Amino acid sequence: METTILPNTDICTTRIGFGCASLMRLRTRRERQELLGAAYDIGIRHFDVARMYGLGAAERELGIFLRGRRDQVTVTTKFGIAAHGFVEKLRWMQPLMRGVANAFPRLKRRVSQRADQLYEARHYTAQGAEVSLMKSLRELGTDYVDMFFLHEPGLHDTIDAGMEDCLEGIRQRGQIRTFGIAGNYERSGKIFARHDRLCRVVQTDNDVLHREAMRQMDFAARALITFSPLSQTHNTISQWTESRAELRARWNDVLNEDFSAADTLARFLIAYALYSNPRGVVLFSTTQPARLQRLARWLDNGLPPRDHVSRFVELVDAELALNDRPGDDIGVNNK
Repeated sequence: METTILPNTDICTTRIGFGCASLMRLRTRRERQELLGAAYDIGIRHFDVARMYGLGAAERELGIFLRGRRDQVTVTTKFGIAAHGFVEKLRWMQPLMRGVANAFPRLKRRVSQRADQLYEARHYTAQGAEVSLMKSLRELGTDYVDMFFLHEPGLHDTIDAGMEDCLEGIRQRGQIRTFGIAGNYERSGKIFARHDRLCRVVQTDNDVLHREAMRQMDFAARALITFSPLSQTHNTISQWTESRAELRARWNDVLNEDFSAADTLARFLIAYALYSNPRGVVLFSTTQPARLQRLARWLDNGLPPRDHVSRFVELVDAELALNDRPGDDIGVNNK
């Protein structure tokens, strides 16, 4: 697995990281530990978690996995979003509750619509950062995390004026190695610009259909972690290629690939994410070990070359323009 030293840090980690947001969707500890083990076995050495993931349970699950491995991996956690105390006490019932919800689609929709009610109001205070970090360190079973992020602050959320001093103080104590802000660009993009000094590392979404962050921000000297390289983008583009034989044939011809093959599109999407963030980390998330093994095969066998991915981006942009959808003019050789 290729590694990188994140700009303006001394943190060396793998170019692919594993995102733990969906970890607690698996019903048993054995399944969850096997999934983390599958990520580790293919060479991933960066793990991303947050205080809110799994209603507060994901950190402890990752901490169990990290026993005996902590000095071999890097870990990110986040603060600012937390489950209500009474909800957190029920966190280990999630697999059962999820099974019930899946059995009753109407109930599942109602729970999904009210998911925000499970969490406390967002707080980005110095005291909140300290308290959250202490909980995270305890749950993870470690005395430090490599990166500590404000989690998805929005334009209307208040961030303490002394936040940078607070986080720098924690860094000097050795409990974090660096800090930054993590969030979907649509929600947090203006925060990145407004709180530049907090953004020693930026973690944001990036895929071939949504490249706003890559277009708007200068990442030349800033550590960057991106997430959601596949997500809904894979579904959208696969619908294009599956429903329109002439488009699929044209793409096959231009790129010398077979877009009717199961893995072709995913390989290009992962390649775009890596090439567009050449010095950073791309988070890959799944609940299926088999998908991690497929990712390893793509990396071992070689992803599409950079010039092919540039042509792929041009084909995507042409399709976006044809359908009068907004696209960005950035390719895969930026910064």
